[in-house]
Amino acid sequence: MEQDPVVIPPARKLTLRRVSTGEMIPVHGERFILGRAPGLADHVITGNLRISRVHASIIYSNDTYYIQDEGSTNKTKVNGAVIAPYTPVALRHSDTVELDTEQFIILEY
Repeated sequence: MEQDPVVIPPARKLTLRRVSTGEMIPVHGERFILGRAPGLADHVITGNLRISRVHASIIYSNDTYYIQDEGSTNKTKVNGAVIAPYTPVALRHSDTVELDTEQFIILEY
């Protein structure tokens, strides 16, 4: 009988604070999808139709969190700079992430 692989949780934890609502969004797993499509996104962003169904992913790899734009129509920014689609960008505590005009503050602990 084969055993299930052991899943080791990240050494660091990441939470997003949605600026417009104050909502706190805990990130979990190796890939956490942000978008507006239930069933496709791990966290569904409501109230903003400019967010793509699958807008961006937060990826945990090598003890670092990254954000990656998933080819969204209205772009993803980190600290005001547009990031290239499908190119992971490292995140740090207090960075600002924008999915179109929706702002999130990175809280890492």
